[in-house]
Amino acid sequence: MFAVSQNGCVVAARYEGNPLAGGTKVHVFAEHMEDTGWNPPINCFFVDGTGRSEAFKIDPESFSDTSETTH
Repeated sequence: MFAVSQNGCVVAARYEGNPLAGGTKVHVFAEHMEDTGWNPPINCFFVDGTGRSEAFKIDPESFSDTSETTH
């Protein structure tokens, strides 16, 4: 998997194992974190062992407002 944020945070990692048969291990190959943390949008790309892939973007519009209001 690879993820990069708008402000330059980056992580590249490999997941190994089977979550249904005892879990997975994560091996981080490269990462860079800015002092401000991950700022959206965050672009993510995943590839599995068969070569199938999926890409998606996490941005503020991706989340529902879950804040509670008091009257």
